[in-house]
Amino acid sequence: MLTAVHSLGELENIEFTVIFAQYQGQWLYARHKERRTWETAGGHVEDGETVLCAAKRELYEETGAAGFVLSPAFDYSVRKDSGVSCGRTFFARVERLAPLPESEMCEVKLFDALPEEMTYPQILPVLYDKLQAWLAGMRTAMPAAERFMRSRMTDSAHDVEHIYRVLNYALDIARHEGGADRETLTAACLLHDIARDEQFADSGVDHAMRGGDLAYDWLTASGYTDAFANAVRSCIQTHRYRSDNPPRSLEAKILFDADKLEVCGAVGIARTLFYQAHTGQPLYSLDEHGGVLDGSGDLHHSFCKEYKFKLEKLYDKFYTERGAALAKKRRQAARGFYDALLEETRECFRLG
Repeated sequence: MLTAVHSLGELENIEFTVIFAQYQGQWLYARHKERRTWETAGGHVEDGETVLCAAKRELYEETGAAGFVLSPAFDYSVRKDSGVSCGRTFFARVERLAPLPESEMCEVKLFDALPEEMTYPQILPVLYDKLQAWLAGMRTAMPAAERFMRSRMTDSAHDVEHIYRVLNYALDIARHEGGADRETLTAACLLHDIARDEQFADSGVDHAMRGGDLAYDWLTASGYTDAFANAVRSCIQTHRYRSDNPPRSLEAKILFDADKLEVCGAVGIARTLFYQAHTGQPLYSLDEHGGVLDGSGDLHHSFCKEYKFKLEKLYDKFYTERGAALAKKRRQAARGFYDALLEETRECFRLG
């Protein structure tokens, strides 16, 4: 028997999944009812099932993992006299364990590394060693992406702290949704606004489309696979509210929601005012009689117009339940500011 590892997406006809799962800093293994040895979660991809769905199903059925972030890591092949079978290895960060469901597994146990008594001794050590290298690469790669991001952030509304807030929201949403590729999501969050400076310099530039291309170029030049860089690019290029290019992947939908949370509530108001100050836009427009308009039908850009066009309407535009729930808690703060601003400015003109 010969076990070999391959880049993610290199192999076709993926038949099996293997999921290395971490829980509270240790590795989670399961024991089959008919065996004394330990194994990772994993198994066959069923007819009509995607590889990712198979991994999610196997992880829950064989370990009871009820809350987790699942990331595809690499492909593998096993050559026997009878032929070659192909599989995909996943890494899971398990947040919550439920009671073990009824299955062929009878027990789960935490280990610091590979168990000495394992079910597939000619396969698991090869995959485990590759996974350690993959995890080490991820730990060193993300700081490089952060440094690249920091070099591109130039305005107060889209500063470094905005990026980290988006990332924190995204990771929270991913924990609730389950099944998101954490590495793709993290890279997309870190790099989603790297072309903002180019859009400021030239209003004809779409920062999402340009940013996706910049991220792709940087990721491939940094040694990431074309598949990974393309996945990140797709997330970035579909994160804009003003776009006819909606997000399609789970990671893209999570980035969209996390970024839109930054336009909700008090923070959303503050960031909008920062941005409009940067671009020289007023708080409101006046009608022909000198009255303060509420923004509904304004012809010129203003804070009130932005509120009526975007800030007021985005709360039913979220793709995830968690994103929508977080946004709902912030809605009244934004509405209260808008109402108070309109009342105070109109009162000022009435008094005069």
